[in-house]
Amino acid sequence: MDFFDRVKEYVKLNNTTIEGLMLDVFNKKKDRDSFYGWKRRSVLPRADEAIRIAKVLNTTVEELVEGDDGKRYILNLISKEGNLFAPPGRIADLVEGLKSLDSDQLEIVRGTLNGLILSLKNNENIQKPGAVG
Repeated sequence: MDFFDRVKEYVKLNNTTIEGLMLDVFNKKKDRDSFYGWKRRSVLPRADEAIRIAKVLNTTVEELVEGDDGKRYILNLISKEGNLFAPPGRIADLVEGLKSLDSDQLEIVRGTLNGLILSLKNNENIQKPGAVG
């Protein structure tokens, strides 16, 4: 796996696109041809560009250039805030709220949530055309 394959892998892990990456790195519209131009010419981006790419992808230039499966796994676990678990943005506020609960309260929330999820799944099956309920 080379630099470009690793970048594409990190692009997927970060739920973005090459176009989105290029926009984040250069702060202006720059098409993916720049990325694929580097690849086609078998040249790496300039050091300052590689650093910005790595920062946007929450990894290191060393990882993108050399690769290290073990380190990659750890780096993906560690969020920008330095936590070992960073929930997706759409549920981050929920997770923060749960952190303030004691064990008994957490068990109540867990039971309620499991019941709600089961109920929603059952309703989804009932509402689907042709679903057996």
